[in-house]
Amino acid sequence: MGVATWNVLHDGRVIAAAGFIPGDLRLSVEIAYLCHHLPTKDEHLVVTLVGCERFVYQPYEQPPLTEPSAIAAIRLELLTASAGLDGGCIKIECADGGYGGQLMLKYAFAHLHTAEGNLLSQSDVESASARYWSLWQQRHAESKSPPDRGDIT
Repeated sequence: MGVATWNVLHDGRVIAAAGFIPGDLRLSVEIAYLCHHLPTKDEHLVVTLVGCERFVYQPYEQPPLTEPSAIAAIRLELLTASAGLDGGCIKIECADGGYGGQLMLKYAFAHLHTAEGNLLSQSDVESASARYWSLWQQRHAESKSPPDRGDIT
């Protein structure tokens, strides 16, 4: 899934992390607006990073955080389509309630699931995102303001 996975999860928040590095790491990403367009009743998705070698949050004005549960406790917001590759790592711009920073990931591959455990393909998630944004544009055709993620169900 790589960078495309993280870019479609933009505006989501990392709310939980469990697992080991190196090893498999399971993340919960709260993203209600997208979940409303997927086959789930929950408001978060689960991303399992298989063979995770790196999961580090580097705030712009603080020392790096390496403990997954401490990173999740911040409730990092994944910023709009900001993920990219840099030196074999995925870097994601994040908001943390302060000056922000970058989440750096390195893993073999990722699985994306609903909270109920149903596997989601990249196509499933991209289609749900396209539906959301299409509806948002219809409702805000004359407005240039940023979207309110809770306004479309």
